[in-house]
Amino acid sequence: MRAWAVVEYDKPLQLIERPLPTLKGTEVLVKNKFAGICHSDLHLLEGRWKLDDNGNSLQVHSPLPHVLGHEMEGEVVAVGPDVPA
Repeated sequence: MRAWAVVEYDKPLQLIERPLPTLKGTEVLVKNKFAGICHSDLHLLEGRWKLDDNGNSLQVHSPLPHVLGHEMEGEVVAVGPDVPA
């Protein structure tokens, strides 16, 4: 599957390929059509959490690559073995 991800902090997003996951239990696979990006995602993209308007910040320590967004809209395309019919 394809995803736009932070591969290097403070650089443009890069299109990456990831293997399709093997679904377990009640997991579902959603083909995303839209994703909302909020201000906290921008901090992660920049590699630092801004604390104030005086230039104070904390360095981000998130494993890379990191796919941004948490407000998704899409279609369920597969379900795990324990999902009721």
